Amino acid sequence: MNKIYIYQTIALISYLIAMPQTSVAFSVRRSLNTMVSFIMPSKWEKQTIQKTYALGAKGIITINNSDGDIYVSTWSKPTVDLKVVKKTLKKEQLQLIHIKDIQHKNTLTLTTVCLDQKNKNFHVDFHITIPHNTGITVSTGVGNIKTKKITGRAHLTTQQGNIEIDQTHSTVIGTTTQKGDIRIKEAYNNIKLTTKKGNITVDEARGSVLTATDSGHIKVHSKSVPPISKINLTSTCGNIQLWLPHETNADLHARTTYGTFTCQHHVTIKPFTTQLDKNAWRKFKKEIDGTLGTGEAQITLTSNKSNIKIMKLKKS
Repeated sequence: MNKIYIYQTIALISYLIAMPQTSVAFSVRRSLNTMVSFIMPSKWEKQTIQKTYALGAKGIITINNSDGDIYVSTWSKPTVDLKVVKKTLKKEQLQLIHIKDIQHKNTLTLTTVCLDQKNKNFHVDFHITIPHNTGITVSTGVGNIKTKKITGRAHLTTQQGNIEIDQTHSTVIGTTTQKGDIRIKEAYNNIKLTTKKGNITVDEARGSVLTATDSGHIKVHSKSVPPISKINLTSTCGNIQLWLPHETNADLHARTTYGTFTCQHHVTIKPFTTQLDKNAWRKFKKEIDGTLGTGEAQITLTSNKSNIKIMKLKKS
């Protein structure tokens, strides 16, 4: 990268970070703090902390982070293995960042605390391994969240960052409040995913799937659709693609305002009375109220400005 460009960029960042204390300025500073790590990665000072906690069966863990990534995995041991990596631009600032831990019976709460309230240039990454069947609630500001083989209930929230979930066996709620993609591979239970600006991808879903994005595409591969399950996919601006098994029984409701609706499955359309004119044919391509197979499950697909497509899942 051109040195002059780097210096100009750093000067611009320094100016914007010094902006007055407004909500807009704070949001800008937060985003720019993340940019600094890419422009000047060698400037980060780091400190690693490791700790182990005893935790019984079906425990509950809460992580409240400011900015930084969170990685969660599981194992069969009745203990929690924690590694925290603190990153700051100045070495002396490392001592002002602490991880406050509160443990009571079968609950453990970990919170990032910065004693220098003016310091916004720090990141804290959590690497945590938890016992199977442990419930976990994690939140971070600017940062990604990644989990692997979670067997307990999980509630994951980031303001700006991606959420990646590799295999889950319990209910999962994933939210990016500002911007970020969400992806799940192998969802054996119910999931609810929401992002303001980002794509949502679900592979091998086997339960209820509730997703919503203001701006982004939704892709869901349902391995099976249980009779009492619900699939509710909503995108204000972004295509919706849903793959369903050949033998799917569900009531289907789909509607798009400015896009078109297509379906590879056979749909029994519920009776209605209409004139056969241009408006009727136009509405038929945008809205459907019918049944797949014998009904039972509930499928609702809604998009404002984009297309909706249901496809047959390829047999494995």
